[in-house]
Amino acid sequence: MQPCEIQFTVDNLCHWAGMGDYVLIPRDRSYAVTLRYQGEPLHGDSFHIIDVAGRRFPGYAWGCMFAMSDCSNFIAFSWMERKFERLTTVID
Repeated sequence: MQPCEIQFTVDNLCHWAGMGDYVLIPRDRSYAVTLRYQGEPLHGDSFHIIDVAGRRFPGYAWGCMFAMSDCSNFIAFSWMERKFERLTTVID
């Protein structure tokens, strides 16, 4: 199954992504964030392997709202370094 592509725009800089595979594309299309579904804890959100611009980011992204800056330089989301914690991170 193909991942769902989500295009961020100047009018829509937040999107929900979870329970599947996604490719998040910033407004300026300069890179992509790939989310690959890995599973979910009992009664919990999905968690995903995350790649940013083709590079593996450590830990996991939670299925959640992803927020992108207007300049496309920053993306914020719920993250866990190891199972099962929930933190917030911003990637530059």
